[in-house]
Amino acid sequence: MSDFLGPPLYLTSTNQWRTILDSINMSFPFCDTALERGNELVLLNMVMFHLRGLDGEKNYTKAIELIDEFASKYPNKNEITSFKAPIYRRGGYGVEKDEQKAFSLWNEAYEKNPENAASACQLNLYYRNGIGTEKDPQKAEELLKKFKEKNPKGECSHKVFDFLFEPSGLEKELLDTEE
Repeated sequence: MSDFLGPPLYLTSTNQWRTILDSINMSFPFCDTALERGNELVLLNMVMFHLRGLDGEKNYTKAIELIDEFASKYPNKNEITSFKAPIYRRGGYGVEKDEQKAFSLWNEAYEKNPENAASACQLNLYYRNGIGTEKDPQKAEELLKKFKEKNPKGECSHKVFDFLFEPSGLEKELLDTEE
């Protein structure tokens, strides 16, 4: 039997919205069990659930708490803490905007694994634009080169992480009908 992957984030019909929310709420105990087993995909789904406000209220604080709790239980999966960086860069919904903390999280992830293309890309942007740190075009260029080596066709942009925060087309439509 495969692992439980978390609450469904791709909804099927506006008529099923309330039933789906009830099902999601009932699935939380299964999510907790999967998180206890170290399932990163469930963590990502749960984080997106809170960032997107799929239960009607966005809660960035809860998303950060989930990431911290997971990272403390599974220190060998500590790169997952870099998912907090885009939350701190945006701020809101219970979390104060803190670009220096966001920079620090990306830097920490990169130092632990310089082969991580996502952290190289994001640090490039932070150094290039002076976000949370002093501008350093030379360092930015080195990091962009590292990113391109690992991801030749990849786009290096802050928008890469927008999917965490923004409901998909159908989710957005369903959330709009709830108001």
